[in-house]
Amino acid sequence: MVFQRCNDISRLVDVDFFPGLIDQFIARGETDRRRIYITGLSNGGMMTHRLGIELSDKLAAIAPVIANIPARLANRRPARPLSVLITNGTADPIIPWGGGEMRKLGRDYGKVLSTPEDAPSSSETFSMLSGR
Repeated sequence: MVFQRCNDISRLVDVDFFPGLIDQFIARGETDRRRIYITGLSNGGMMTHRLGIELSDKLAAIAPVIANIPARLANRRPARPLSVLITNGTADPIIPWGGGEMRKLGRDYGKVLSTPEDAPSSSETFSMLSGR
């Protein structure tokens, strides 16, 4: 499953798939409900951010890689605090360190926050209920 362009976020139903999948693993005894972690690379990293916001009640932590928060998610907040590890690089040709439009081969893939904006935003977003 791939997180589609951040421009198309309103049409996605991928998030609806994950709670059932998690519940199924728990029901089968294949996972500990306190140890559910999500990670993803690039588009999957953006999906990881979204899952962290929308499914924080089911997750222990998220680790998006080469992915900034899509601008459309910047004002959304999780239901509870969540541990986050963000791994980005300054030389990425698609996910701009400085934020802005993601473009590759003439295609627009939406706007993302910059990594310096993303990290404090993620920190604030995912720890907002912890009193920190």
